[in-house]
Amino acid sequence: MTEIAWIASYPKAGNTWLRFMLTAYLNDGPVTSIDQLQTAVPDLHKMLGGGETLPVGDGAGRLLAKTHFLPDVGLMRLYREQTTKAVYLIRNPRDVMLSAMRHMGIPRTDLESCRRFAEDFIANEGHSFWRDHFGQGSWTTNVRSWTDRDAIRTHFPNIEVLPVKYEDMRADPAGWLRRILEFLDLGRPLGDDVIDKAVANSTFEVMRDLERRSALDAPGFSPFGGQGEFVGKGLHNQSLDFIGPDVEAAYRRRAQGDGDFAACLREFGYERG
Repeated sequence: MTEIAWIASYPKAGNTWLRFMLTAYLNDGPVTSIDQLQTAVPDLHKMLGGGETLPVGDGAGRLLAKTHFLPDVGLMRLYREQTTKAVYLIRNPRDVMLSAMRHMGIPRTDLESCRRFAEDFIANEGHSFWRDHFGQGSWTTNVRSWTDRDAIRTHFPNIEVLPVKYEDMRADPAGWLRRILEFLDLGRPLGDDVIDKAVANSTFEVMRDLERRSALDAPGFSPFGGQGEFVGKGLHNQSLDFIGPDVEAAYRRRAQGDGDFAACLREFGYERG
């Protein structure tokens, strides 16, 4: 039976960057096309857009696949028995918010649009459209549903989950790629030279270059989906003050409150950021 290992996250948490590193590792070279990325670590959302789903046949081996879905989404039930592992990426929701703004083509100079987006994100603990139309829940729900051991095993009884903070991966990409590969157990060499090469072939500059070259036939749209640039600079611990101090204050009130959002931030060390 094919075993599935999910590369899972709330959107804009570093999923594509990790897919690049895994693809570079598996192919022992840089990612040269979006199709190559999709072959090595297929994006379930892109497959659905093309009328496809992941194979669930009797083939051997482990299939890596990307998802932003909550584990209780109906489609994910197709993979209940095949799912054995998940690497779950977690990123500071403030940085998720700002990355999503850029990806949706909202420039920082358009303060009114930035304000509307930020206020929606803060009020809903995530992007309300992703929650209501894409089965991804709020940031809090997505994180909890994948990282709470008892909760995730109600959907995938055979699963092991490795939570990975985006900020830790940024600080030590080679070290964390090694830990991820050891967890995934893909049966390939894990020498320092192999891992360092995969990291070097997956820098943000490399990803941006592929995005620009792949988008030439569709100006204004990213080959990774959406409007605006998908690949940013990987910034973290950013502020919302540029939109307005009241917006930053509203976020801090939510982050320091008594709700599950604040509790989740504390659990993963984001209460100060």
